[in-house]
Amino acid sequence: MPARMRFFILSLIGFFMIGSFQITKAQNVFFTQYQQSPLLTNPALPATSDVMSASLLYRRESVGGGTTFATPLFSLTYPLYKRFEDTLGYRWAGIGATILSDQAGAGALLRTSGLKIGFSYLWKLSDSTHHYLSVGGQAGFFQRALNLNSLTTGSQWSGGGFDPTLPNGENIENTAVLFPTADLGVQWRWDDSLRRPIASAGIALMQINQPNTSFVGGDDKLPMTLVANVSFKAIEKYSVSLHPNGRYIMAFNGASQLNAGLGIFYHFNQEWDRDSLLYREATLGVNVWYNPNGVVTAGIQLEHQRYAFSFSYDFGMPSAKALGVPQNALEVQVGIRRDFGYKKRPIKRIVRKPDALLAEQPLPDSLKDLMPRFLRLDAELIYAKREDVNLAETEYNLLLRSILFHFGETELTPGSRLFLDRLITILSANPDLKLEIAGYTCNTGDRRGNIKISEARALAVWSYLVQNGISPNRLLIRGWGDLNPVADNSTESGRIRNRRVQLRLVKEMPGPEAFRAEGEEAILPEEQPDIEAVPLDEVPIEDVPVEDLPEEDIPEEEPDSE
Repeated sequence: MPARMRFFILSLIGFFMIGSFQITKAQNVFFTQYQQSPLLTNPALPATSDVMSASLLYRRESVGGGTTFATPLFSLTYPLYKRFEDTLGYRWAGIGATILSDQAGAGALLRTSGLKIGFSYLWKLSDSTHHYLSVGGQAGFFQRALNLNSLTTGSQWSGGGFDPTLPNGENIENTAVLFPTADLGVQWRWDDSLRRPIASAGIALMQINQPNTSFVGGDDKLPMTLVANVSFKAIEKYSVSLHPNGRYIMAFNGASQLNAGLGIFYHFNQEWDRDSLLYREATLGVNVWYNPNGVVTAGIQLEHQRYAFSFSYDFGMPSAKALGVPQNALEVQVGIRRDFGYKKRPIKRIVRKPDALLAEQPLPDSLKDLMPRFLRLDAELIYAKREDVNLAETEYNLLLRSILFHFGETELTPGSRLFLDRLITILSANPDLKLEIAGYTCNTGDRRGNIKISEARALAVWSYLVQNGISPNRLLIRGWGDLNPVADNSTESGRIRNRRVQLRLVKEMPGPEAFRAEGEEAILPEEQPDIEAVPLDEVPIEDVPVEDLPEEDIPEEEPDSE
């Protein structure tokens, strides 16, 4: 075939196939359910979630002229964690992969297949909030190929009829082109205290290298494309939440697309996972999106703790046909999910036996009158060893675990309450056990503020135990502020480990005669008062006053422990 004729045929194919592809898919393949294909939306998304997700998606759509596109896709996202002994780890990054095959025309006349692999890194923007910023990049490698067996020509007409078994007479040397892609993105996310998303927004640049996809050595570059996404939780009440969301796509060759939508979700099967310490729930929802080009999409979505399913359908309005945008498109997604969470690693500890310990007076009637006093113990507290108590190893190790807190917070999380419920069962079955409850902070902030927060953290644990039937005579509260860190405060992981309440078994509790105030007579009540009338969850830490203590009353260090 003459070169000019080959060029004409390829150009004709490009006009009907690639041309409509560029109008509606100039940014390459995109799904209306963009949250199910994160790497096609923003390469920074894998680091923003605790959920490992593996999904199979399928989209089939038609455009003007009867051209159809069928796109099967596999998507995988996997969060990465840093782990630490006996403490909560944290999510620091994520990886992802996407495999797709976009087939255009009858018999897949034009096929684009390839793989994308991405990595994203996560920053926590501040210790006092749950705002995160993720930056990610990904590389892809694709093949675009023509299937000449699906091409029909005049050579297949015989005897006044069309015979598809005859050769089409075309002999195009180059029917495939290989090309790489490169994408970059930034994503912001705001979570609540249960690590559920409140709002997120991101922007990505796809195909920043603008690869050439020409079959005949011409200039047919995929345009660089901007993809922006936003979503937020507007209302959550009676287990129902509303989530407005949107995605905007703009190719730098002028093509653009907007999907604005609303998701309505019912939340059920809520639970705290004992292993991952994560809040888990299932959701069943309805999604609706509107494309100003004349397409309305409706869909349903089910996300269970272990699996997911979604379905959507694009309804084209008359204006959609005139513009040649996708219409009558359906999408189906099935997948598996797993929440990894911030798991703890159980370890065995050496029980400490300090020479002298600091303690405060028992607490007054109200948190609002909280005035911690640090007193020197003349008598030594003897810490219990494993052989001194009649406990199974798992029960004994449970008593030696730490309870962790977010920066500046003193409230117990549902996960901490779940742990304390297990502890209450052990203490109730072993009435002779006595506990020291010691609160600590990281080194952020001033000494007095840290002492106040550590005292309130210990009090939160003490109050929960007392309100659930544990005698206050079996419990001793201590607040050490930022003393005795168990990890390096110069790193985020270290500060996470240091914001804690530690529980330790003691053989005997100190009596009033064991306390001596610095320079004055100590006046102690017979027992710690009941503070049940002041729920901790309703008293912000900034509303808890603390009397200015003289410098000599603030301990400089916790006594050495063996």
